[in-house]
Amino acid sequence: MYDLAMTIYFGMYGATMTTNSELFWGPNSIMMLPYMSSVGDAQSAFFQRMTGLGFAIMSLGYAKCGVSKEAWIKQTMLFHVISTPIFFLQCASDDGTSFTPWVWYRAAAASRRGAFISFRGRAIDATRHHGSVRSPNRHQRRTRWLGLH
Repeated sequence: MYDLAMTIYFGMYGATMTTNSELFWGPNSIMMLPYMSSVGDAQSAFFQRMTGLGFAIMSLGYAKCGVSKEAWIKQTMLFHVISTPIFFLQCASDDGTSFTPWVWYRAAAASRRGAFISFRGRAIDATRHHGSVRSPNRHQRRTRWLGLH
């Protein structure tokens, strides 16, 4: 379930940011989530599109190109863990003239929740995979993390 939710999440941001980030996430957002409170310039539009392209490629990798469920969960988990403090700092460092603080606080909370769910999901998947709650030894953990099992 987590993997499907993250495919939709990253795919949606990929599609909207690549096509027209200003329309979907700008000050007059049709999604009603104006991440930016002011209109961006050509440079910001370029980087928004590149970020959207990265999200789209991640989603397509899992949905269509054979990326394993385990690798997909790790990628999304890393995104949520690393982006949470960045989203929070974005809120704390802006006076509202460039970014819309409440949207970024919501994003930080969602990333934190996504990280928690992915950690929880990995623990549940591990017990299903092994048929018990036995903790794998160091070699088993290392080879599983590297995808060598």
